[in-house]
Amino acid sequence: MEEIYPEDIGVTMSNEYPGRVLTDFIANVELCLIVSKAVKKTMEKVNQGPIEFLPLWIYNHKSRLESKDYFYVNPLGAYDVLDLNKSGVDYYEDSEKVISVDWYVLSRKKLNQPNLPDIFRIKEWPKAYVISQRMLEALQAMNPAPVNLVVEKIEIHEDVE
Repeated sequence: MEEIYPEDIGVTMSNEYPGRVLTDFIANVELCLIVSKAVKKTMEKVNQGPIEFLPLWIYNHKSRLESKDYFYVNPLGAYDVLDLNKSGVDYYEDSEKVISVDWYVLSRKKLNQPNLPDIFRIKEWPKAYVISQRMLEALQAMNPAPVNLVVEKIEIHEDVE
């Protein structure tokens, strides 16, 4: 996507949330991962997989440029890591096409695949991002600590054969 990505693309702060404080992780309705330059640097040091960091300008409520120091994180590819029997996967009737995933349970066996990146998307629900323990520890070790880092622990099923 980098080749076709506009140089000056941006997002505007919502009038529903009138504050102008920019955090290290920017919440948004599209569920995109938008991060500060400091978080980007940490992710670049740790990540062992294909990823793009696409520059993103942030405009304030009056459409004035607030910052050029943010990035849209685009992990390339989606990985088959879910335990489909334990996860809350909703399918279209008579189809294997996924409507949504209500909760995630990862498969230990699938997580052991070679070259699994430290940040990736889930095959069945690519809106979701998964980070490795190594990535989480690196982000938590940042000084100053990143603001607005919200993670949810995901259960891992131990695949007994």
